[in-house]
Amino acid sequence: MLITQLGRDCSPDHEAIIYRGATLPIERSRIRRIILRGLAVVPLTIKETVVPPPAVTLQPNRAMLERLQALDAQEQEGRAA
Repeated sequence: MLITQLGRDCSPDHEAIIYRGATLPIERSRIRRIILRGLAVVPLTIKETVVPPPAVTLQPNRAMLERLQALDAQEQEGRAA
């Protein structure tokens, strides 16, 4: 499911990073770089995070911004009352 979702925004050749942070002072962080199409066969543990770098320049989500502004306005009105 994750590969399908990422495939909507990224090509199968897009890079993904598998990151595992150190959990003990004697450990080192671990970073593996793969391509998305290989993600399904890469063994992952619960301690790892998959990080796909942005595929395109970030675009503002105008609809979400408007919703957030409306919620802020409602909250301000509630405080004023």
